[in-house]
Amino acid sequence: MNTMIKIYLKLFLRFALIFGLLIFLFDFLLDGKVEYVQKSITTLLFAAFMAWFSVRSARKRKLEIVGGELTEADFVVSKSESVPKHHTIQEVYELLKTHDTTRKWKFKLSDSGIVGKTKLSWSSWGERIFIRDLDDKLVIESKPIFITTIVDNGKNHENVQLIKEVIAQ
Repeated sequence: MNTMIKIYLKLFLRFALIFGLLIFLFDFLLDGKVEYVQKSITTLLFAAFMAWFSVRSARKRKLEIVGGELTEADFVVSKSESVPKHHTIQEVYELLKTHDTTRKWKFKLSDSGIVGKTKLSWSSWGERIFIRDLDDKLVIESKPIFITTIVDNGKNHENVQLIKEVIAQ
């Protein structure tokens, strides 16, 4: 199956499921009954529009930034990378607290590494960041706060790249 068709279908199904459940639940809670035909048509139209709009926006953004065609990997909202370990977790924590951008985020040390959270912005509801120490490497992971996030506009990728730059200093 063509990659673009797969992307459209995945997004369509996700939008339809999330929006459909919400609109049916909302209608049931307000009126005590659900108008299935009307809500189904509304859900399908909304999901189709959102899938089209999301792919169109992502394609435009990718062409402007790096060029090339969209892939399924462009629609994965969480990002994880590993880097060679040159600092201890404590040193990484101190580096993050002194950097201009990352010092605005909330970080805390835990037994498993560093756990952080970014703030709400125009392009995101915020992300959870995990930095774990695995013997000879550090694993940096960024995930959206809401598990229902379908498109993250590259925020998680930006977070991981920024942390990699801070650690490389």
